[in-house]
Amino acid sequence: MPIHSSARSTGRRVAPGGLAVAAILGASLVLAVPESARAAAMPNPTCPQALAAVGFPISAEDVIPPVPAPVELTATVEGALPDGLHVYNDSHRAYIYGTPTTVQTLTFTVKATVDDDGNGTTSASTCTVTVRPAPVVSRIGGKDRFEQSALVSKASFTKVDRVYLASGEKFPDALSAASVAGRLDAPLLLTPSAHITIEVLDELKRLAPGNVIILGGPRAVSTTVMDEVAMALGTATTVTRIGGADRFEVSRNLTTSQYGIPNPDGVFVATGNNFPDALGASPAAALGNSPVLLVNGGATSLGPAERLTLFRLGPKATTIIGGPAAVNASLETDLAASYPTTRVGGADRFEVNARLNKATFKPGVDTLYLASGSTFPDALSGGAAAGAHDDPLAITEQNCVSAATASTIGRLVPSKVVILGGTASLGSALDSLTLCPTE
Repeated sequence: MPIHSSARSTGRRVAPGGLAVAAILGASLVLAVPESARAAAMPNPTCPQALAAVGFPISAEDVIPPVPAPVELTATVEGALPDGLHVYNDSHRAYIYGTPTTVQTLTFTVKATVDDDGNGTTSASTCTVTVRPAPVVSRIGGKDRFEQSALVSKASFTKVDRVYLASGEKFPDALSAASVAGRLDAPLLLTPSAHITIEVLDELKRLAPGNVIILGGPRAVSTTVMDEVAMALGTATTVTRIGGADRFEVSRNLTTSQYGIPNPDGVFVATGNNFPDALGASPAAALGNSPVLLVNGGATSLGPAERLTLFRLGPKATTIIGGPAAVNASLETDLAASYPTTRVGGADRFEVNARLNKATFKPGVDTLYLASGSTFPDALSGGAAAGAHDDPLAITEQNCVSAATASTIGRLVPSKVVILGGTASLGSALDSLTLCPTE
């Protein structure tokens, strides 16, 4: 896992509007046939994904739209496909599918023939697919969520300017901080409300930051913790609290403060009523130079404070994380009246996470961080570290890799997977990336 010590260049930003394009065009079609083969020239077939990983399925969306009758399609492949991949073809559609089994690089030619009442048109494309080994797996596991955050920080950061400190007993304040911390190359540490733990205090001493930003009011992080941090680090460190009347005000206050992301390109909007949809969004938001703004997902419109926050941030676009059950469709309509707005939804938390990672990250990432989708602490501190390294974070079930996450690994083809949390959070089967059974 890389050690992060220097500020990143701004050249790696992803324009937030690109999420909408990526969400629509993210799947590469094996054979791209126009909607009306009668009216358009036969295009060249396009290739399946160029990178794949042993043991993980290639994108299930590499499929052409049905060709309208009476037009018929014939697809053939000249040369060998990588072991474990196959071609499906009937008279109206074709795609390449499967799970690679062997490390290899193979080149083959895909030919497509469209027959319209005896008038055949053929086109071909040469494709190369490189199958890499399955990612190398490591685990960062602490005795509790607090030590976990310290271990993630120690593995990821050396000298830093700032550290964000939030409650590890409740999720909202840390959920807002993770994307900001990731974008600004800072760790996110977790603390109990009453007293800071020795492991977290030792990590703060090691980092010796110039600023410690505490998220939440005294009920979330007590004044005792604030005093303990100030006493341990001395006058060289400024300790600042960003509080608010509730989780939503804390989120607004952070994003518009001097410790938020300056001049953000976009804003990710997520419900503050629950954690799953926003849990894995921090690295994507950080890569898009965007904070995560928590809202009441059941509301039908933005409140005056939220409108003022967005006005101050001035985003070029907004991205809603989660389906209408998480963030009301009427709230989306209200938001879209003022900003170009994209929603990344899904059937469940794993699909939302997979779709967001697909829309944001390109294949060949260095490291994919893997956390539980059922509990929040490990993904919070891990999300900041992933965001600082421009790497994705995926969530999964406790004892196996969920189907949506397996597809994410198969598409992004990471060299390494870092499991966040001990075996109580993610079972030992995850150390070998065991896939969940499919029907």
